[in-house]
Amino acid sequence: MRPVAPETWTLTQPATPLRARPGTAHPPGATVAEGGVNFSVFSEHASDMELLLFESATAPEPFQVISLTDPEHRAFHFWHVFVEG
Repeated sequence: MRPVAPETWTLTQPATPLRARPGTAHPPGATVAEGGVNFSVFSEHASDMELLLFESATAPEPFQVISLTDPEHRAFHFWHVFVEG
């Protein structure tokens, strides 16, 4: 399987707000799972975190910004959120 070039990424539906809920700290990074994508970011010093979602790799502005709250979206030094879709 070959990875898709970022400049070809686009949403298949119009940009409508996606539902988000607390995710899991592991594995780190973006992980596709049944029902959506889990995002986990390590930061030893962050006091807050935002996930910016873009319609395409070339979109100038995000269509949605998800603010992660502590402690709901934080475990130790990992910030995490599950985005449905």
